[in-house]
Amino acid sequence: MVKAVHLKSAAGQRLRTLTAARKAAVRAVTANEQVIRGLLRPLGLKIGAVTRVRFEARVRQLVAADRLLLGIFEPLLQMHRCLRENLADLHRLVLRAVRVDPICRRLMTMPGIGPVTALTYRATIDDPKRFRRSRSVGAYLYSAAIWERPARQSG
Repeated sequence: MVKAVHLKSAAGQRLRTLTAARKAAVRAVTANEQVIRGLLRPLGLKIGAVTRVRFEARVRQLVAADRLLLGIFEPLLQMHRCLRENLADLHRLVLRAVRVDPICRRLMTMPGIGPVTALTYRATIDDPKRFRRSRSVGAYLYSAAIWERPARQSG
């Protein structure tokens, strides 16, 4: 017995690619910040709670007195700035995609639903007509979440 499989539309695949690229950029910025924090900690230097915009200035403030440290952290801070700019570019693409999609705009009228969530939902569902019942959407999202979750590492 052969079961029919839904293939996402080209537009849906592009939206999914955009949301995945943005997610990867967020992870890259976070990873870069964690590396910098981890390198500063053994030196007794703690950044503390700062926004991403103030992060670079805070690191420079901490290492300003030591020329060697400044030379070590300058490339990492340049990477941080570049990663943040790339993330901003991707986020602008998300906002542009949401602005022209009436379904995304309608989803964002609900409290707590922003552009990223609306676009991710839209890209995941793709064609709502393929679901016979609304509760089938929940089951589909649950199974999709299980398959997309990274495997736990034992140890």
